[in-house]
Amino acid sequence: KPEPLAERYQQRIETYQRERAAEDADWRRQHEQRQTTGARVREARQRGEVVVGMSALEVRGLRGDPQQIQPFAADGVRREVWTYGGKNKSRETITFENGVVVKRSGGKARPR
Repeated sequence: KPEPLAERYQQRIETYQRERAAEDADWRRQHEQRQTTGARVREARQRGEVVVGMSALEVRGLRGDPQQIQPFAADGVRREVWTYGGKNKSRETITFENGVVVKRSGGKARPR
């Protein structure tokens, strides 16, 4: 039978390997998600559409300057709601969290 010190060492190695495998799997999942989001955003940008995951700079490039920007913060997250259109045009609102689109409503998906 292995000595107690050798058993503890083996347990530490097995624990490390399990944790490392879990971290690697999580990293792969996040990496694939980033690549998928990046591809979706690139395709939308080519079509002139605003989609979740776009940066504020990308939206400004597609839509121009918003008519109104409402900044606010909660729970340590910086949020802004940009408004386009109104009156005779279809109104569109785009919500950002930390500079990334998290919601788009109203308006058309077409460029300005």
